[in-house]
Amino acid sequence: MKDIDEFKELIEINDINSDLNKRYKLCEEISGKKIKNRIENLIVACWSSKDWIKKEIESNIDTGASRIFENNLFNYDNTHLIQYLADSIKHGGIDSRFLRTNKFKISEPRLGQTFLKLVNNSVQGNLKPTYMSEGDNVPPFEISSVILVENGNVYYNFDTIELSVIINDKDGKNIGHAMQLVDNFVTLLKTEYNKFMRI
Repeated sequence: MKDIDEFKELIEINDINSDLNKRYKLCEEISGKKIKNRIENLIVACWSSKDWIKKEIESNIDTGASRIFENNLFNYDNTHLIQYLADSIKHGGIDSRFLRTNKFKISEPRLGQTFLKLVNNSVQGNLKPTYMSEGDNVPPFEISSVILVENGNVYYNFDTIELSVIINDKDGKNIGHAMQLVDNFVTLLKTEYNKFMRI
């Protein structure tokens, strides 16, 4: 995930008039292809880490425990989605016979366009200061200040920067984004691993 953070660091964030108000600037375009390549590598590495953890459980406990660990993972949609994407990336496509039980084999998910989203999530409700760029690349931009006044409260700046790739199904419907999938899958691996290593 540090690979993606490296691209986020290209966004300059500077104080303007006070510590409260900041200016956001991206001086040059970020290549969507580079972002997508790094995310593809991350997805494959996350899927492969499942096998490493499975081997560790097998060596510390037994084969039965490692099978239960893997079966438990497949109770979650994130496992099916990351498996589908990782195998598609590694093999340049999917053999549907191989993924007979994968929940996503019908929808055929794939990585779509790159996006950058800056948002202030501390604002209550649906109206939040947001900047969004979606496309083949992330274009340069400059935002001189971010201020929202709502119900007497003043909100400054963005508190979250997301850089990721959209996951679409075969019909182009958005079904999530790659960095969120990776974060959720890593959390799931840790949770399921901890269940066995406490024994």
